[in-house]
Amino acid sequence: MPANRVRGLYTRKAKLYQFFFVNFLQWEKVLETYFQANRTLHSGMSLLDAGCGTGSVTRVLHRLASRQGIDKITFHAFDLTPAMLDLFRQWMKKEGVQDIQLQQANVLDLENQLPQDWKDYDLIVASTLLEYIPHEQIDRALSNLKRLMAEDGRLLVFVTKRTWIARWTGAKWWGTNLFNPDEIETNLRQAGFTAIQIKKLPASWDPFMLAVEAKSN
Repeated sequence: MPANRVRGLYTRKAKLYQFFFVNFLQWEKVLETYFQANRTLHSGMSLLDAGCGTGSVTRVLHRLASRQGIDKITFHAFDLTPAMLDLFRQWMKKEGVQDIQLQQANVLDLENQLPQDWKDYDLIVASTLLEYIPHEQIDRALSNLKRLMAEDGRLLVFVTKRTWIARWTGAKWWGTNLFNPDEIETNLRQAGFTAIQIKKLPASWDPFMLAVEAKSN
């Protein structure tokens, strides 16, 4: 989907997205379960939430870091749509959070749209980002993220599965791409990622989503 159509879609549906995925489907609880099971956080690490939307990934990781007493973490996040970032900022203001930096940017043009010091990330999370990238540009998007990673950095992607359920909830309602494990693994390998692993999500989300981790070298 072209960037202007994605931006328009989520300008119109930012609050609906927040209600449906975060509140109704409780996506943040799924993320919390995943991050805790995989011991995602450690002190001093740098994190980038790529295509952050209203901030679910960063919000969950920020809460976990606070709860577990893990400090000195760099939290950066970017998204294409200002309306989504506005909802993220509203949460930050409500919670009194000041240590998360946000930026509007297109994953296909990060070199020109992100601050120069946004690099060398230990972990980049892309949650439901690749669904909106034209198929022929997915490798480019992944390569752009790879260039921002530390030498031993990790990429975690959450993508919508190619199932009949997802065709109704994702492709029909939100115009998203759908993936099977072989497809996303091929995309990651073509972008230069290694040690690719399909990870487990809670059973309630297994029909909808894939979690895939990969290393930068």
